[in-house]
Amino acid sequence: MKILWNSFLVLLCILWSNISIRRVYGDGCHTEHNGCCVTCKPGFLLHGTCGPCKPCPKNGYMNLPNKDPTCIRCKRCEGIFEYSSRCSATQNAVCKCIAGKRCVDEKCNQCEDNPCTAGTQLSGEGCVKCPPGTFNSGTEGNCQPWKNCSSMGAILSINGTSVSDVVCLPKPSKIPTTTTAVITLTTKAQEVPTYGMSVTIVVIPVICFIIVSLAIFLCLSLRLEKIKNKFKKIKQTEQEDACSYHYPEEEHGGEEETLSPEP
Repeated sequence: MKILWNSFLVLLCILWSNISIRRVYGDGCHTEHNGCCVTCKPGFLLHGTCGPCKPCPKNGYMNLPNKDPTCIRCKRCEGIFEYSSRCSATQNAVCKCIAGKRCVDEKCNQCEDNPCTAGTQLSGEGCVKCPPGTFNSGTEGNCQPWKNCSSMGAILSINGTSVSDVVCLPKPSKIPTTTTAVITLTTKAQEVPTYGMSVTIVVIPVICFIIVSLAIFLCLSLRLEKIKNKFKKIKQTEQEDACSYHYPEEEHGGEEETLSPEP
C-alpha cells in the first residue's frame, strides 16, 4: 500500500511539473536553456527574456525561430496591387498586380501597364499566345506553367486554360481497415470523461443504499404483518373460548307425586 501511495505522489509531481513548464514556456517554445525558454517557434514571439512564447498578432508574422519581442508586420496589397495569398502567422502576404498591369520584378514590388491581354505574353514580336501547358490571367508578365497535381499528392479537378490554372483537389482518405476501426472504437470506448467517473462513483453507493434500505423495510413490513396476523388469531381464539364456556343447567323434575297411604 505504501509503494502505491509513493507512486501516486511521484505521478502527481510529474503532472504538476509539466503544467508549470507549459505555463512558463508556452506552446510555442522552440529552444530552452537552463529551464528557460529563449527561442520561440515560427509564428510566435518571445515575451520577456525567459518566455513564455505568445502567438503573433493578426497583422504580424514570424517565419523563423526567433527571440524577438515583436513580429514582422504583414504586407498590405492595395491600390494597383491585390492579394495573391493572405498573410498568416508564419508567412507574409503575396501581392500581384491588378488586371491590365504586370509585375516588373519577381517579388512584384512594382507594376507596369501590360499591353498584352489575358492568355498572351509580351515577346520580341509583340503579344503572343501562351504556349500549351501555361497560362496568363492578365496580372503576370509572362505565362506561367500549370500546377502538377500528381506531384502535389492531389488529383486533377478542372483542366487549365490559357487564362487560368488547373484546379487540384486532395485525394480522398483511405477507408480504415476492420482492425483499425476496432482499435479506434475500443480506444474511444475506454476514453471515459473524468466527470462521468465522478458521477458514477457517487451514484452507485447511493443506489446500493436505497436498494438495501428498501429490502430492510420490506422485511420489517412482512415481519410486522405476520405478528399482527398472529395476534389477531390469538385474540379470536380467546373470544371463541369465552363464548363456548357456561355453567351446567339445573335439572328440573316434573310435579311431585304424593303417595297417599293405603286405606
